[in-house]
Amino acid sequence: MFLTLTPAPPPDPLSLPFADKLAHALAFSWLMWWFAQLTVRRQWFVVFLALVALGVGIEFLQRLGGVRHFEVADMVADAVGAALGTWVARGRAGRVLWRLDRVLVRLGFGKEIEERT
Repeated sequence: MFLTLTPAPPPDPLSLPFADKLAHALAFSWLMWWFAQLTVRRQWFVVFLALVALGVGIEFLQRLGGVRHFEVADMVADAVGAALGTWVARGRAGRVLWRLDRVLVRLGFGKEIEERT
């Protein structure tokens, strides 16, 4: 959030055309992938809509700030990224956190939590 709203963002590390749109898409695909693993599948559409609303809200906040630029293309990149994250979460990559949790429990992490409950 800081990088999206700061009046002086760091320069793009990539000198590619549309690198900022790629960054938007990657950030929102990561967010969707992450939150898809934390919610049941029937709630994914709600998460998707919330992320699209976040992307739209960020653009309006940038417009209010008067320093950053309001871009519909950024909103589109955010939505495309969220859709990509949904697609990735549907496959094997959608269970990474669950598998990590199982490994940590087998290694003994989480026993304190189980004992407290």
